Amino acid sequence: MSCKSCQPCGRLSKEETASHWCIQCNELLCETCYDYHKILRFTKDHCFLTINEYDQFSTILSSISIHCKIHNEKIIEYYCQNHNCFVCSLCKKESHSDCGDAKHVAELPGQLNNAQNLSSRIESLYKELELACENRSENLKTLAKQREDYIATIQEKRKNLQQLLYDLDMKLGAFESDHSVKTKELHEQLETLKRAYQQIKERKQNIHSLMKLQSASDIYFVLAERKIKEQQDKHEVELEYTFSKLLDLQYLGNISFKTDNQKITLVDSFKFVSKNCSFRIQELIQPEVDSSTVEAEAEANLFDSSQVDCASSQLVNNSEKLQALNLCDKNKISQEKDIISSLNERLCVLKFCFQVDKKNLNTNITCVKVLQNCNLVIGEVSNPRLMIYSKRGVRTREYKLKHGPNSIVVIGDSIAVTLKHSVIILSVKDYDDMKCIRAIPMNDTCFGIACIDQNLVVNCSVDGLKFVTLSGHTTSTHKSITGKLNMCTNSNKTLYTVKQSSDIVMCFNLNTTVNSSIRCTKLSGANDIVMDREENIYVTCDQSHSVYMLRKSTSQWCTVLNKAHNMLSPRGIACDLQNNELIVVNNNGKSVCIYKMKSL
Repeated sequence: MSCKSCQPCGRLSKEETASHWCIQCNELLCETCYDYHKILRFTKDHCFLTINEYDQFSTILSSISIHCKIHNEKIIEYYCQNHNCFVCSLCKKESHSDCGDAKHVAELPGQLNNAQNLSSRIESLYKELELACENRSENLKTLAKQREDYIATIQEKRKNLQQLLYDLDMKLGAFESDHSVKTKELHEQLETLKRAYQQIKERKQNIHSLMKLQSASDIYFVLAERKIKEQQDKHEVELEYTFSKLLDLQYLGNISFKTDNQKITLVDSFKFVSKNCSFRIQELIQPEVDSSTVEAEAEANLFDSSQVDCASSQLVNNSEKLQALNLCDKNKISQEKDIISSLNERLCVLKFCFQVDKKNLNTNITCVKVLQNCNLVIGEVSNPRLMIYSKRGVRTREYKLKHGPNSIVVIGDSIAVTLKHSVIILSVKDYDDMKCIRAIPMNDTCFGIACIDQNLVVNCSVDGLKFVTLSGHTTSTHKSITGKLNMCTNSNKTLYTVKQSSDIVMCFNLNTTVNSSIRCTKLSGANDIVMDREENIYVTCDQSHSVYMLRKSTSQWCTVLNKAHNMLSPRGIACDLQNNELIVVNNNGKSVCIYKMKSL
């Protein structure tokens, strides 16, 4: 801690060591000035931080300013919700006089509750890091004990079987090498956790200082609380990933000997195994998740027997075309009658559900896709923007748009998005801000989008399907395929489309140019389409409040989710192929639900 001087004494050319900091006066005081400060009429009600608290909190204070950016001599007094900025009284009068949501800082709702919630989150993470460090230390002790036991076993074998000493020494060397590598990994994890633990410990102390600001300075309190929350949000996302990678290492196996024709052979079944850690007492507390957010292990029926009549399947085109698409693995399909699924397994499990940060009451999410790192990119049309969320409901990044996004496709560490009359390509690399790489004008209203062999397939309302390179060059056009379409593809370059408010899934094999159609008689108000890793097709249905699946192996339609599973006008849909999860935009485009799927 650096020695700081009393500022009033400094103005009298005296050098005294500061012991306190006055929040209202923003001055360092020595013990004498502090005593006078406490008895003077105009300063006796001021609040103070000790010099130790001030040093601890100074990094937060130095990163915020209570003075207006435009009128430097003025103190910030108001917050304009329309423009999301803090202003002084002159700014309010000159630039924000028509903003009905410009409120005095002291009148901002929920700030104390936010700070208390932030304190709970920090306290929870503090305890969890403490337990994580203990867990790593215990794991190291366990590995050390098992190492001793293993060496003792080897030494016992050496006494009884002198002829195998060389082989045993070689095994011992290999064991020590593996043990060194694994122990180094654990030490590195422990050091990472200790650094995070220290940061959270300091943040925990900052919360105590923050609470003192609340009664003394609203602007300091609000700005400091937001700064700490920003640090905590980022830290939680990073640590959630770190925790998910922690594994307990153990030794399994044994050393034995096998006799065959007077020859003794060393048999070694030793190996390292990894198991999930058991130290975690709860998930990280999530910030500002809507009250409707739920995490459940309740299972959803893949097929509802009461919905049999709406899960029928009909072929619009002949089965020869469908066979060319290889959609059904050469199974024959009858045109004369509907094929009804009789599946009753419970194969869809709700893992988590969250609502996005609301900018207005009529939040409307239209599309969702899964990035390479398994985070979600979400498109909102009510307040045009793209957002990246973790599957725990934590928003990490946001990109403002001029027009509402209609559809998204993921291309490596980039995404392509259809807007009103254009397609934009953005970089979504980890921990980087989303950046627009290229804007491609389409001169037509765009809706659905897909990607085949690093080429975009764009659905245009007048020009039909356009095949566009990532550099923006249009290579071909299929004008016969029009309307508002959502699309997905498989590995065989087959394009599957569903027209909004239609009951037909169209299939276009781009290798053979063979087209086909499949109808689901109750597929009213279709919204979006996606394919899982087994090439089953899922379609969200707005009017029937359901999600239907076309099974590749049987070519049968069946109900995956409906009103019984709290489906309400589902919109966008996506599949996490790595984790076999289904992501559905539900509740009239206001929430995102994540389901774990079992293999069929």
